[in-house]
Amino acid sequence: MTALRFAGTIALVSLVGLLVLASTAQVVRPASADSVAASPLSTQAQAGTSDLIYQWTNVTGSSGPSSRIGAMMAYDATDGYVLLFGGENTTSHVFLDDTWTYHAGVWTNITSTAGTPPPARDNGAMTWDAYDGYVLLYGGYSSSSDTWLSDTWSFVGGVWTELFPTTSPGYNGQVYGVEMTYDAADQCVVFYGGSGSSATTWEFSGGEWSQVTTTGTPPPAYYGSGMDYDAAIGAVVHFGGWQGGNNFNSTTSTFVGGAWTTASPTSSPTPRCCTALAYLPSLGADVLFSGQNLSIGTSPHPLSDTWLYQDGNWVRIHPVESPPVFGSSPQGVQNPMVYDAADGYLLLLAPNGTSTWTFTASPAHYTITTNEYTAAYEGDVPFGEISKISADWNVAPVTCQPDLAGPQIAATDLTMQGTGGAAFAVLQALCAQGATTPAYSAIALFPTGSGRVLALTVSAGDKIAATISFDSSTGKVKVAIDDLTTHQDASASRHASGFVPTFAGWVIGVGGVGLAEFSTPIKYTNAEVVDQGTTIRLSELSSLTELVMVDSSGYVLAQPSPLAASGTAFDVSWVAST
Repeated sequence: MTALRFAGTIALVSLVGLLVLASTAQVVRPASADSVAASPLSTQAQAGTSDLIYQWTNVTGSSGPSSRIGAMMAYDATDGYVLLFGGENTTSHVFLDDTWTYHAGVWTNITSTAGTPPPARDNGAMTWDAYDGYVLLYGGYSSSSDTWLSDTWSFVGGVWTELFPTTSPGYNGQVYGVEMTYDAADQCVVFYGGSGSSATTWEFSGGEWSQVTTTGTPPPAYYGSGMDYDAAIGAVVHFGGWQGGNNFNSTTSTFVGGAWTTASPTSSPTPRCCTALAYLPSLGADVLFSGQNLSIGTSPHPLSDTWLYQDGNWVRIHPVESPPVFGSSPQGVQNPMVYDAADGYLLLLAPNGTSTWTFTASPAHYTITTNEYTAAYEGDVPFGEISKISADWNVAPVTCQPDLAGPQIAATDLTMQGTGGAAFAVLQALCAQGATTPAYSAIALFPTGSGRVLALTVSAGDKIAATISFDSSTGKVKVAIDDLTTHQDASASRHASGFVPTFAGWVIGVGGVGLAEFSTPIKYTNAEVVDQGTTIRLSELSSLTELVMVDSSGYVLAQPSPLAASGTAFDVSWVAST
């Protein structure tokens, strides 16, 4: 990003702050290239995925499964719900054999109608078997027999049925968490587990287990790995595990067509076991949450970070909230995470308590903190000399916050900047201190440092058309703002000697003063610039423009880019908070 992009926002911050006191505010010149330093991208704008907001949401209802660790979960595609079985109660440490379903935010206990259940256990492997058309359960730890089980069960039509394959992975196939997944490419369930040199790869289809003679380099045979199927790359993904003591692992491996391959991501989650790992189709990425790492002395160290595995690399993301993790034993998140296809999100039952959490990736909705941030959509044009910038937009209702000290402002405008200053077409809503409703006004600001309040009365809901034009032959700048709803128009002109505009921006918000709340999104339409006689729309600027969110000093907080191929319109949706 160039310095001028920051400068445009900084200039607006100063200008509108001064407009609170007088309509003849002096234009603050753009900052120099050396005066603005960029920070790392914020949690809402990770590289490669910057048009999305990642969110954990607590959707706990009035009732649900009791607090537990080591539960088994899978999505039942035939019946259209998430299935949960068993686990270990976190308080009594009793092993459970209850069966629950989850759909549309509601947990239902179906134990009494699910037939004879599998024996109580924790840490079994469970997945949807698309080839056979049922949920498949294998193994797990039984406290009553103090052994790792090697039984195989199906769940279909709401009923458990034990299967009796001629062979199975056996004790050496013990699992901890989810290490079994359906491989859509090979149309079978893939299982990997064991310890040391006894780790093996198995497949299940047609009611039978068969050991696979694999090629390549299998993952380290560690306890508590995570495994799922990544549809974007057409491969099973395997991560991490534990081999006792402080011996944790962070190896990422893939399995395709009978071959194991060790991946080489440029970054990776820290070594851990017992993580939750699941594929989110809407994102085209594997999502990893939490896990356990005992490397800090001998005390349990549950992790609470969230990562994405996409295009062969791990990227850490930073949702505002995260599910609670279990800190009283070395077992991390200790419940699997599954994709709930009916509801369109990842689902996780938190172990510490009975809270249910979902994970989603949705189009960016920006939350701006009052009196701290400003947001702007800005873009350099390709040729370097601008003669016009224009756009239409809706006048969003503005909510004043009378409990804040001092006045508040919500501003929407265009800007044209370059050598010799900047011009603005500003529509501002000003809330006087203690006011409950704003006063709207239209203001023209010029590179000469002069400003003028335009004779235009606007109201929330009106449609506005604004234009800034520059005639290089005369050095004249004209700012025009029309209310298309009331059919009013107003304009002002100034001569600006030495002004050479090279930057165009569509700006929303103001920092450095109290920020009033935009009650609905701002939508710009017909947004375009004329650069050396060529009319350029947003879709043509998509590789050169971006939405930036900076604080009042010009420090970059977020850099999402949701506007590619958006034609001539875009939304900025935000709310203010104290």
